[in-house]
Amino acid sequence: MSIAWLSALVRFGQFVLDIKRLLDVQNNPNDSCAFIDEMIQNQLIRIQEAQKELAMLEKSLASLASSCNNHTVEGCSILHQLQSP
Repeated sequence: MSIAWLSALVRFGQFVLDIKRLLDVQNNPNDSCAFIDEMIQNQLIRIQEAQKELAMLEKSLASLASSCNNHTVEGCSILHQLQSP
């Protein structure tokens, strides 16, 4: 299993826990909602980090796509760039 896949599972698990907490807190309407504010702030941070990662991935993919000027696998500059260290 790849690290990216494990990371996605962890993020999904956090999402499920957040939903459970939001449902649970409704049983105590007089409690402070400070942890809800914190949970939302943490979610915003995670989204902003994911957006940065996606922007970097987009740049990398755009660079790879624009480098392709050959029509054979043997001369494929995309494959050559992916194989280089």
